Amino acid sequence: MYLSTLFYILGSRNYMSSGKMYVIADLHNRKEQPYFTINKNLLEHISNQEWNNENNYFLQLGDFFHTSEPEPDVIGMCNNYLNNRFKFKQTYILAGNLAHEYNRRRNVYAIDSLSGNDKIAIIKSPQVVKNGRLSMLLLPWIYDKHEILEGQTLKAYYEALQDDGYDFIFGHFSNIEFFNEVVINLDHFKGKKILGHIHTRMNDFLGVPHIEKGQTGIIKEIDLDTGEVVNIELPDFVKYETVNYPNKPLTDNTNIPVFIDVENAKGSEKEVISYYQSLGYYVKKVTFLEELNKNKKDGTITEANNKSKTLIEHFEDFSKKEKLSKKVNNKIFELLRLHN
Repeated sequence: MYLSTLFYILGSRNYMSSGKMYVIADLHNRKEQPYFTINKNLLEHISNQEWNNENNYFLQLGDFFHTSEPEPDVIGMCNNYLNNRFKFKQTYILAGNLAHEYNRRRNVYAIDSLSGNDKIAIIKSPQVVKNGRLSMLLLPWIYDKHEILEGQTLKAYYEALQDDGYDFIFGHFSNIEFFNEVVINLDHFKGKKILGHIHTRMNDFLGVPHIEKGQTGIIKEIDLDTGEVVNIELPDFVKYETVNYPNKPLTDNTNIPVFIDVENAKGSEKEVISYYQSLGYYVKKVTFLEELNKNKKDGTITEANNKSKTLIEHFEDFSKKEKLSKKVNNKIFELLRLHN
């Protein structure tokens, strides 16, 4: 399906010179609040940095959008920053995975809507970016509409690639066991690996810059002369708090959106969410008093650990119990990630 040799990004438009490259992971731009505001504030922050200039480069590691059909308002906001506010010599955007990126029905990628500027390079196939000192391999998520299990063609292709001495390998997939992800082994590549796709920062994964609870967002700065890598910490674009119903959150939500987990709730979930929305807060999870009491009585949770599981964690338990097929398992898991 794919060429045995990699495409090389060459020529004045894409050949990197000296300067620095700034790398960021999944953004998941979408219309729903507070995500729209969170991402807008993040892009505004980047556009205001001194390193946003014509001497530097910018790389986004996939899942730029949250759905394969981003809304016009979202596309407009993103294009405004990429085309008008970003001053980088070149911006590279990797294709993300499945429902976040590729529309099978229309045979288009969500990030195709960003390709109206010569300074924006949409990466939908493996590419190599080089200068006189460093060689960088870009590995986006790629698709085969004929495959039964999503990612199997990608796995076979990438694991068969030879290491031509790349200094950096950037990609959007998992190279470790993580939930039900397709694992792509990159051990044969000796260069430094920096990956998107997994939202938690660990191992080779950069981690999302804005919406992971308890995780300070970072952008990686790479010196294109020396290969030195520096982590640049980002400010908070969202805050989190756990509250007991019907207490009011203590976190100030004047300038930064606040997600809350509600515990000991009573009534209906709709009533609980509506109550906190009227106060200007966004409810992430609701745990009802009856549920906590039942779980304590059944011995399924303890006083020290009485927080309910996430929807994805519940599905993990169900999948193991019912022994779902890998095809069904992967499809449902991807849909849960989409709505998380």
